[in-house]
Amino acid sequence: MQKIPLYRYTRPDGGVTVSTVKPDTEYTEITRLVADEGNALTDGNTTTPCVDTDNPDVWSEVEDTENPENPENPNEASVSDYQTALRDMGVEV
Repeated sequence: MQKIPLYRYTRPDGGVTVSTVKPDTEYTEITRLVADEGNALTDGNTTTPCVDTDNPDVWSEVEDTENPENPENPNEASVSDYQTALRDMGVEV
């Protein structure tokens, strides 16, 4: 699992920015967690490949089992996934 420090701050125009660059203004530090290939992150309720969080200690990495069509590599789209996407765009396959 990759851990990336992020800085969340309010810009002068009132908008909020989250950046890897530490600002010269008041900020809150958060962490972006990115699961390793073939894995996912979970906090016990939610499973996702990537999350920005104030509390990284509640997240753990688990095997990604979301893609039953391709169990050898659950992060890789299957041929039928591509065919479905093409049909959705109006392309005959």
